[in-house]
Amino acid sequence: GTELIIWGGLGDRANDGDPNIALSDGGAYNPLSNIWRTISSEGAPSARANTTAALWTGSHFVVFGGMVPDGSGGYTFLNDGGMYDPVSDTWVRIPSTGLLPSSGIGKQQMVFTGDSILIWSGWNGSSTYPVQGAKFTLNPLYYR
Repeated sequence: GTELIIWGGLGDRANDGDPNIALSDGGAYNPLSNIWRTISSEGAPSARANTTAALWTGSHFVVFGGMVPDGSGGYTFLNDGGMYDPVSDTWVRIPSTGLLPSSGIGKQQMVFTGDSILIWSGWNGSSTYPVQGAKFTLNPLYYR
């Protein structure tokens, strides 16, 4: 509740001029101290971009879905994610779900209900999924 947390995105990690490399790292910014800190990548979900759905549970930062450039101008869409605990600087993986398209999604919507995460809609590169969704009921430790 005191930091802005970011993770993933697109960048030129290899300094080869290709700005479309999915990233698997992040940082936390404290506006009161004006200090950035690197967050752990150990146990984090795979690199991804366009994870437009990220949320805060009150104790954990959640990332799910997203896209990875495939090198030919298209994208591979993901169907998994992770939960980050800024106090312990650790990640817990969120596995794929059979409730969402097995091919994965990007640009999906996500909301925290107080004990669960609802994910719906999204895009797979050619069509939207306006009526598909999933519900993840969380371990109470993740929303204390």
